[in-house]
Amino acid sequence: MASKRKEVLKLPVTLELGEDGYIIAECPAIPGCVSQGRSREEALENIKDAILACLEVRKQRGMPLTVETHEKELDRGLLRSLIRKAGLTVAEFVQFLK
Repeated sequence: MASKRKEVLKLPVTLELGEDGYIIAECPAIPGCVSQGRSREEALENIKDAILACLEVRKQRGMPLTVETHEKELDRGLLRSLIRKAGLTVAEFVQFLK
């Protein structure tokens, strides 16, 4: 029996530490789609629900489901400079990305 491949939609999600200690999750491809959680895992789980709710509302209102997003590559030297200006070490920046 052939197994069916599950179709997956991948959307970008950003995580940021809020002033209250919660992790804020945002999906920049869907304007206004934001959630939060006490941990990284909880924030990522909560943003899934927020994405589904936002997509449903946008569909009901006849709005485009997502907006165009782009990724840009930064020169390694420029990236290091930006990390230092933010008051971080490269190791701290990399740890946050995990």
